[in-house]
Amino acid sequence: MSGHEGEASCRLEINRAETDDVVYRTSPRPLALEGPMAIMPVVFRLRNCGFPAPGVYYVQVFCEGKLIAERPLHLETEA
Repeated sequence: MSGHEGEASCRLEINRAETDDVVYRTSPRPLALEGPMAIMPVVFRLRNCGFPAPGVYYVQVFCEGKLIAERPLHLETEA
């Protein structure tokens, strides 16, 4: 993660693509950023995160309430 120097409040959400329901959300946490050229590693630990069904989910990162990153997560059932 990178950004302007200072502190930003960030959180992670996981949404089910089929219904747009939020299936997991972290509490906002402050991150100290060192400037736009400094890349800071950030780890979000997911605890008790359950998925109601196979399908596509979107893992989203919000900073200061704005969506800044999104990646798809494809879940399948075991064969």
